[in-house]
Amino acid sequence: MRWLYASLWLLLVADLALLSPPPAPEQGAWIQEALRGQWHGKNPATIALFNIMGLWPFAFASRLSGELRARLPAWPFVLGSVVVGAFALLPYLVLRPTPPPGRDPGWGLRWLAHPAVLAVLGIAALGMAGWGLLRGDLAALATAFRTEQLVQVMSLDCAVLALVFGLSFPRALSGGDRPR
Repeated sequence: MRWLYASLWLLLVADLALLSPPPAPEQGAWIQEALRGQWHGKNPATIALFNIMGLWPFAFASRLSGELRARLPAWPFVLGSVVVGAFALLPYLVLRPTPPPGRDPGWGLRWLAHPAVLAVLGIAALGMAGWGLLRGDLAALATAFRTEQLVQVMSLDCAVLALVFGLSFPRALSGGDRPR
């Protein structure tokens, strides 16, 4: 799996550096407005994607909670994923020990490993995706994918995180995963 994670990371970096459109001058302002909930005039499909990207770090933290205090701790990578998504998480998955440490996360983080946390995150993501699909303009999202760096990178990042989560934690998706 390490080679797959490394390959996906290299593909994301190559897309960002070579294939994605240049960053728009208003990209930083758009992000700040979206973070403050100033969504008026923004495509709900793009806002939904942006918010789903905010849920991924919690999903990965839930599954990696036993590794947050390991010799190579997951927490800096999970924290970095809040800002840069898979660009931060994939290096951890390449470098993490085999087998993963599986330490008890301690009472302060044990709640994070509970299956209900992942269920709530999944329901929130489905709700946001439904809202984005029903209220958003998918044609405008497709155009933005081709013309705006933020949308393109965010879309590919979200797809990579979904793939990696499914490959890395298949038991969590089937409900067979239990907290450690």
